Amino acid sequence: MLLSQWFMYNAFGNMKRSFQRGFDSYDPLLTTVDKAIERTRSLRAHVDFTQTMRSFFRNPPQEIKQEKHLKNGVRTLISTPPIPNDRVVLYVHGGAFVLGLMNIQMDFAAQLSKASHAIVWSVDYRLAPEYPFPAGLEDVFAVYKSMLSEGVNPNKITLVGESAGGNLLLGLLLKIKQEKVPLPGAAIPISALTDFNMTGESYETREHLDPMLPVDRKKTLHFSYLRGESPDNPLASPLLGDLAGLPPLFIMVGGREILHSDSINFAEKANKAGVDVTLDVDEKMFHAYPLFYNTFDEAKLAIGKMSLFIQMKT
Repeated sequence: MLLSQWFMYNAFGNMKRSFQRGFDSYDPLLTTVDKAIERTRSLRAHVDFTQTMRSFFRNPPQEIKQEKHLKNGVRTLISTPPIPNDRVVLYVHGGAFVLGLMNIQMDFAAQLSKASHAIVWSVDYRLAPEYPFPAGLEDVFAVYKSMLSEGVNPNKITLVGESAGGNLLLGLLLKIKQEKVPLPGAAIPISALTDFNMTGESYETREHLDPMLPVDRKKTLHFSYLRGESPDNPLASPLLGDLAGLPPLFIMVGGREILHSDSINFAEKANKAGVDVTLDVDEKMFHAYPLFYNTFDEAKLAIGKMSLFIQMKT
């Protein structure tokens, strides 16, 4: 293992312990919304922009132009390569629905734009617990509709999102179907949470392999994000929805993560529903690993695979 990779895993361990301390402090029977907000802000202060994590992300490539806009009232970062093609990516970041990791988001969006030669719209959606479900999903849907109203061909749009962003991405596809809006040309969910019931076997069988996510977070996410909404709502748990008619999917997941089953189960159900599904599992890698392309060759390869899929399907 390279020294940079050792430091990365050490940073993951610190982040996992910070998450666990924050999750342990929640008790749905005792915690008020105000206390949840206070504790989440404390968690953000310790996890979001630590110097340890910053050191692994460079400034976005200089050739990528990045500008902040309001799209249907939602803050959106648009990354544009020097010579863009006609493809557009809608990128939805992760962060357990409560964190906005903009330092990582800007870097990854720029790298994806550079690799795919596509314009990338990154949604700065509202976060829980201040804004629980379905606020984030509504923001992502608003930005998608803004794309269409500005004349972007839906067949040229690819949705990309990791972790919580992957959940919102898949929920968005079901929302688009529900509202009878034209579907995008393709989607790439990465390490997505697909079922808030969290009953997949990997929560037990792979917890010891996961360097990032603590397994005991169910009650926290239910309280901070769902806030009384049923985990069986397909817009929150896309695995439980009607998947027929979805666009081509490139589902990426690592073998060393508790959300492994979420991706496997979604891929199997989508395939049975007749969806064009490509499942890409890297057994050596961890949660949302394509974001860490500066450190791991597997992550660089993943971005290349994503770019190729975008070119093939849109």
